[in-house]
Amino acid sequence: TPTERPANEHLLMLAGVLIAVGVSFYWTFVDLIEIWEVDPNYSHGYVVPFFALGLGWVAWTRHQVMPVANEVARKDTIRGAVEIVIGFAMHIAGRYLAIDILDVVGLIFVLLGILLAFGGEKANKVYGLPVFFLIFMAPIPDAVYGPTARVLQNFASIVTVALFDVVGIPATRSGIWIDIPGPHDMEVGAACSGLRSLTAILALAVAIAYLSGRGMKYRAILVMMAAPVAVAVNCLRVFGTGLIMLYIG
Repeated sequence: TPTERPANEHLLMLAGVLIAVGVSFYWTFVDLIEIWEVDPNYSHGYVVPFFALGLGWVAWTRHQVMPVANEVARKDTIRGAVEIVIGFAMHIAGRYLAIDILDVVGLIFVLLGILLAFGGEKANKVYGLPVFFLIFMAPIPDAVYGPTARVLQNFASIVTVALFDVVGIPATRSGIWIDIPGPHDMEVGAACSGLRSLTAILALAVAIAYLSGRGMKYRAILVMMAAPVAVAVNCLRVFGTGLIMLYIG
């Protein structure tokens, strides 16, 4: 049975809910802005909310679906309410445990629940990806970032030594340290792990895939290519840095 409300009443309710969400997540954004300000790995965070709004505008121009509807199936209203509750539970847990990404995922759940409760399944599908895009403004937890960065550092050092061998330059490695001819050694530091560019290229791939308007297969392949492309480009960057050290100083 659809839940029917006058359009004005529905819009007023939505506005009130969004204001409540904004107030509830105020300190979340305060913390995120502090991270974006001091950590260059996440300086792109300022752009993400605005880009998500831009993707939402693209979704509107393509589908002409309002995020609110005069009639919403009761099951959608119930499912939306459940998602909102789950989102606020994640929000509370994220604040208590100081896990910012859990807090952002909670915000995504809340927004998707609001779309479902006020616009129904169709609005949820149309505006789902712009909402999901907000995940790129969240910092990766240290427990994940550190080990992942070390794996990528080691991989970059292995590939760099292999590239040196290909061009006939004798080089050896010990962990993330690379011994090249001359007075200098190379360290593939955390900043050269490529994790920063991996995040940026993945976000770019998702955006391009969505904006392309192509089929799901094309979009999936494009997004799946993002990680190997980012890792490969980072290895070439480290190799190029080694050549600069060797021939220029």
